[in-house]
Amino acid sequence: MSGERETDPIRQRLKSDGYALLKNRAVKEALNICSKLGKTIRHDDVWVDPNSRAHINSDCLLDFHTDHSRAKYIAWYCLKQSSCGGESMLLDSYKVLDHLREYEIKSLRKIYLYQHFVFEGDARSWPLLSDVDGAPQIYYASWLIDSVDQRKREIRKLNRLLNLAEKIKIRLTPGDFLVIDNRRILHGRGEIKGTKDRHLRRFWLA
Repeated sequence: MSGERETDPIRQRLKSDGYALLKNRAVKEALNICSKLGKTIRHDDVWVDPNSRAHINSDCLLDFHTDHSRAKYIAWYCLKQSSCGGESMLLDSYKVLDHLREYEIKSLRKIYLYQHFVFEGDARSWPLLSDVDGAPQIYYASWLIDSVDQRKREIRKLNRLLNLAEKIKIRLTPGDFLVIDNRRILHGRGEIKGTKDRHLRRFWLA
């Protein structure tokens, strides 16, 4: 029961703000929190690897996006931070969707984005907007939108609102543990500079 009581405040923050930041946590604590929030369906080491073609292992700025549709939460545990850059960036999609009209929301629901095949049975596409348990769910990455859909007025307006939206920047330090609602919060990353020895462990939770 103590583990459940520990995660209750985290769940509340995820519900109210879409993200929760915990400071000075041991790796075991972070793993325990993950197990209480959901099932870990994938975990990766996020560091700069010039031999990797994966976006998460580059040192480049990463624009705002969501991860795989099966991940309800994404969690990052910071093991090491670069001497410069590499800030985690968050954007609350709820605050953007509030500025769209009903017919624009309906149009966005009809747009499907490409989805990478990660798990057996994965769909090759996923709706940009849908509903899960009565709450809006966004699946978004500008580079996964079909070139025809990119020209639609609703997509252009969505992108404009995303560019104007308030951004939250968090510079994780060793021992920090960040959890976001992947169906609500878009995330990105600043360019990694300096020593470029930033090392995070990422978890997808279903």
